[in-house]
Amino acid sequence: MAKGTVIFLFILSGIAFLLIGFNWGKKYNPNSFVLPEPSPTPDKLNPTLTPTPSFLPEEVLPTIASESGKTTGSKSTYTDKKCGFSFSYPGSYLKQKSTNGQSSIFTNPDNEAEMIAVACEQTLPKPPLAQEKIANIKIGGIMGKIYHDQNAKDGTPRDEVFVTHPTNGMEIIIAGYGKTYQAALSSFKFMK
Repeated sequence: MAKGTVIFLFILSGIAFLLIGFNWGKKYNPNSFVLPEPSPTPDKLNPTLTPTPSFLPEEVLPTIASESGKTTGSKSTYTDKKCGFSFSYPGSYLKQKSTNGQSSIFTNPDNEAEMIAVACEQTLPKPPLAQEKIANIKIGGIMGKIYHDQNAKDGTPRDEVFVTHPTNGMEIIIAGYGKTYQAALSSFKFMK
């Protein structure tokens, strides 16, 4: 074959490849390829559990649903404008709210046994305890009652403070146990 014929065939085959490539490109749809789904992250493998505290009567706190994540800073302040009070708690605690919107729980993400629960209503049920397990306590400058109770399931201690708001007459319960709970009680303030 002559040298010119070979060059002509190479050029002709190159043009053919380009035309075939352009034609294939017109038919190509980048969305037609299905990529495999990424493997689940650890968050998808570990569902969030919603704790139901046992230290408040069910009529006060029927079901707990997560409202927000961790707060930042060393201390946070919880303010209940409807009931008229506030207190400080560790910023690392998780805040959760009941589905009826009447109570809140603050839990330590590193220790589920450490928690503070608050609720208010016109009238709150009191635990049926012997008189020697009930004492007076001053909270926010007002006298209240502290009930030294325990968890019926495992016997762990818990305190429940009941106090009546001085201006709106709402009963408030603050339940918990330990140093963090005591710090929350000492920072408790009534709002007018």
